[in-house]
Amino acid sequence: MKAVFHVDESDKWAHALANLTNFLAEVPDAQLVLVANGEAITGYTDAKLRTKMQALPQVSFHACQNSMNAHQLTAADLPNYAVVVPAGVVDLAQLQADHFAYIKP
Repeated sequence: MKAVFHVDESDKWAHALANLTNFLAEVPDAQLVLVANGEAITGYTDAKLRTKMQALPQVSFHACQNSMNAHQLTAADLPNYAVVVPAGVVDLAQLQADHFAYIKP
């Protein structure tokens, strides 16, 4: 099973990470991606959120370059496990075209 979680609001990070944890508890071999864009991109700089992300090594965390630019962030500001994608919306569309279910916490 494949799913992409979309976070574009900062206050949705905790909910999304809880959803990911619950999803993996039910489907341990799931292929999961979280795409952060918009204001939520700053979540990658939050120490508490990073700790929770690190507890989910089987999740691929994507960061929108356009949102990073808008919030003056560089790849150096992100955790090393974050994958920078040129445009979060294009990444979301491509993942859905690749049969990832779309989930928006």
